[in-house]
Amino acid sequence: MTIWQRMAELRLSRYRISKVCGLSWDEASDICCGRKPLPQCAPETLAKLACALSLSIEELMKLETGPQEVSYLEASLPGFLQKSIDDCLRGEREQVDYLDCLYDDLYGSINSAQWGGDITREQADYLREKYLHMESPEDRI
Repeated sequence: MTIWQRMAELRLSRYRISKVCGLSWDEASDICCGRKPLPQCAPETLAKLACALSLSIEELMKLETGPQEVSYLEASLPGFLQKSIDDCLRGEREQVDYLDCLYDDLYGSINSAQWGGDITREQADYLREKYLHMESPEDRI
């Protein structure tokens, strides 16, 4: 099993791991991507990471690290946000007449996840552009 698969099972992003473990986002990313091998991590970091992933330290050390297969911008989204995305996609497929309500729900879910600290601004901008066809404010300038 990879660290990415475990994170996906628990619906955790690198951002969330960094917050739970008290690491910088860069350090969490380096660990997850294998740039900083687990044996080089401080014992406290390993303990916090194992706890966040609901594993023992021994189980954690057996996980493979390396580049993720799924874009981190869509990996490990909170359940309510993933449901809003799924509802929108289903609504588009079925051509429902309340699609505007589904878009509004998705927009609100993205904002809620961003401001609640569940996703990063980069993820929120990516999701808004992909699913709602909205440009990020920086792109409009």
